[in-house]
Amino acid sequence: MVIKTGFVGKYQHNLDDKNRVSLPAKIKKYIEEVASSPEYGERIMLTKGPDNCIEGFMVSDWQSMAEKVQSNMSFKRNPEDEELEEIAMNADQVSIDKSGRIMINADLKKHAGLNKSAVFVGAIDRFRIWNPDKLAEKYNGR
Repeated sequence: MVIKTGFVGKYQHNLDDKNRVSLPAKIKKYIEEVASSPEYGERIMLTKGPDNCIEGFMVSDWQSMAEKVQSNMSFKRNPEDEELEEIAMNADQVSIDKSGRIMINADLKKHAGLNKSAVFVGAIDRFRIWNPDKLAEKYNGR
């Protein structure tokens, strides 16, 4: 039985010259275990997150969020439309390669200020990827 703990923990990994970074083993395992179908365990969604981080979602969770948005669609523009547009505009579906790595596109890498190192932080329903210095600054070294 899989216990759905969500994304938890903090892990630091290095980016290679091709902007690939290994998913932390616990995050990768969680994605594989709770994905609703095998193909969902091989891909994730990345988008710009708050405070200059990158947010990562399981494809199945992203699909559920998209379905909720679509069920509430109307011709009238509402305040959340701009935020949703920015999230969708910056989203990138990425594959997890056989070595457990993902590639971070140039726009997301720039947004997060990533160089050689990235810190993955669990946030229950998503994970975040941070520049180590920005993360330390945000949480005062915690």
